[in-house]
Amino acid sequence: MAPSLYVVKGIIILDHDGNRIMAKYYNQSFSSVKEQKEFEKSLFNKTHKGAGDVILLNNMTIVYRNNVDLLFYVMGSTDENELMLNAVLSCLYESLSTMLKKNVEKRLIYDNLDLVMLTIDEICDEGIILESDPIMIIQRVLLRQDDVSFGEQTVSQTLSTLSVFHPAFEMTDKPIDVVFTFTNANTHMENKFRTMITSLLKYSSGPLNLHVIGDNKSRLFVNQTLDNINTHALFKLNEIDINNVSNMKSVIIKKFMNYFSSQHKYYKDPLFFLSIVLHEIFPDSIKHVIMLDVDIKIRSDIFELYKLFNNFNETNIIGIARENQPVYRHLLYRYRQENPDTIIGGPPPYGLTGFNSGVLLLNLEKIRLSTLYNSYLSTIDDQIQFLIDKYYFVNSHLGDQDFYTLLSFEHPELFYILKCNWNRQLCSWWKDKGYEIVWNEYYDCNEKQIHIYHGNCNTQFPQDAYKDEL
Repeated sequence: MAPSLYVVKGIIILDHDGNRIMAKYYNQSFSSVKEQKEFEKSLFNKTHKGAGDVILLNNMTIVYRNNVDLLFYVMGSTDENELMLNAVLSCLYESLSTMLKKNVEKRLIYDNLDLVMLTIDEICDEGIILESDPIMIIQRVLLRQDDVSFGEQTVSQTLSTLSVFHPAFEMTDKPIDVVFTFTNANTHMENKFRTMITSLLKYSSGPLNLHVIGDNKSRLFVNQTLDNINTHALFKLNEIDINNVSNMKSVIIKKFMNYFSSQHKYYKDPLFFLSIVLHEIFPDSIKHVIMLDVDIKIRSDIFELYKLFNNFNETNIIGIARENQPVYRHLLYRYRQENPDTIIGGPPPYGLTGFNSGVLLLNLEKIRLSTLYNSYLSTIDDQIQFLIDKYYFVNSHLGDQDFYTLLSFEHPELFYILKCNWNRQLCSWWKDKGYEIVWNEYYDCNEKQIHIYHGNCNTQFPQDAYKDEL
């Protein structure tokens, strides 16, 4: 037979039960999907007990590789050089292994079929071998992912293409989604992040989807930190470029920044407002997330916090703890003067104290369905300005928590109140600012066990936070 460029007749990936993960045929050997499936069943029966080799089946030369819970096959004609087919097989496997950090397993392949398809397309086009160097394939696949502009992608695609993979977990437990924002990495912020993530992984009893929204430098640091942490925790990391999501929601974020960052340059950053629109950023498949500040130290299993979603009543859409300082008592001074009997700005347990957003439970599914909540996003200039005028809520400067606080004055039913031990704030900046008499009413937390310490205002964690590490 004359030599042909059309070397590859098909590429198949099966699981260890013989089920198709992915199959791509480049000739007309099989006229229907049914015939393909029958062939794949026969192929599996002849190969699933072997580690890998070459076989002849249905007038085709087939090289294959058995790995953990997957079987990889590359097929050619009966007189095809098996070394050529093996080069394709090795290139496919080594490319995926590198991009998936050597975790070529069924669950991870399922989660990243788009990456698998891109890899195959770069190796082979209609049966013609384009490239067999894994390094070149990896570069091309990553370049093709980057070529899709953010404006042309769905958010779901964005999360997928920006993901970086860490050790895969067995899906015996459903993973929970944990989100944190991290930008402008410096030594101080890096130490905070390292403390937060180490404590999170230390106590976690199940698998985690970790979503980091940050700039390039910060995301690189997160990757390096997670690679070097000695942990048995199971997790997958999704990297999201903060510039992309900020641009996507730039109009609404800028409006919130104008209302809730005052003249404080520190809070004039989109990261302090992303929680408000996270339900529009993440795909609908993500329904519940925990969002955390990086200046925290976790002392309990994060799954125990996640279980509190079950305590939400039919109107609760956000779980959040009260602010532990008289911040809003101060901010609402004029309103409280004119309304001396108001509970707004008053201390716990009966006052509408205001919130601290260092720890958030966001029921994204209910937020998406909340006409009330979303009406405030669609008519910001009218509704938000009305509330600011009503409560004299001027000079607010603490980002998303100012919005949640203001919204709670009108609609407390939207919020599930977390106990103070899930966000034990340590900042005491307001203590000597004229509020000594009422200070303890706001600051005290009488829960026996502190689950999360929050070192806001750059406050050091107490020795108790390290008691089982000393």
